[in-house]
Amino acid sequence: MSAALEELSYPRFTVQCCRACPLRSNAVAAVVQLMPRHGPTERELSIVRLLAEGLSNPEIGKRLWIAEQTVKFHITGVNRKLRLTNRTAVAVWAVRNGLA
Repeated sequence: MSAALEELSYPRFTVQCCRACPLRSNAVAAVVQLMPRHGPTERELSIVRLLAEGLSNPEIGKRLWIAEQTVKFHITGVNRKLRLTNRTAVAVWAVRNGLA
């Protein structure tokens, strides 16, 4: 695997790259408004914000006073709702949409 591809598998590095991207969008409100029943909940968005900061599931759970399994459940829900495949994609989405 090339060094560039290997680095992209790390959410913190990917988030740093996205923050520097001039195409970054602040459209979170628009996305949530377009999908009011099927968009991320406020709890899911709070987890996404922490995920984009680079926190692990146990760290997110401690910060929000919820179980690690609950964090995993919410991240799975976000992946499903936004049609994403992993936590790095969620972190990228968060940065591009002004959550991080």
